[in-house]
Amino acid sequence: MTVWRPADLRGHAVRGLIDGGVAATVSGANVLGDPCRALCWFVADRHRRGQAVPEGMVVTAGTCVTPVPVARGAHAEADFGAFGRVAVTLA
Repeated sequence: MTVWRPADLRGHAVRGLIDGGVAATVSGANVLGDPCRALCWFVADRHRRGQAVPEGMVVTAGTCVTPVPVARGAHAEADFGAFGRVAVTLA
């Protein structure tokens, strides 16, 4: 796993691929200007509601890539560079 704290999350490149072709290339700045800002908002909002963020809870900051049309049967992938990839084939 890549250590994220020293990383420039705002400038970190993210690619969206559909069937191997690049559908979008963006950066972490697409998430409220900074993914850390989005995470801080989430934690503060839960605090205002009297809810904790339990240890081990998985939280995503949001999406970097504007949604793109994906056809049934297509293979969609998000490439987060040093942080890994996630993929799905739509049935």
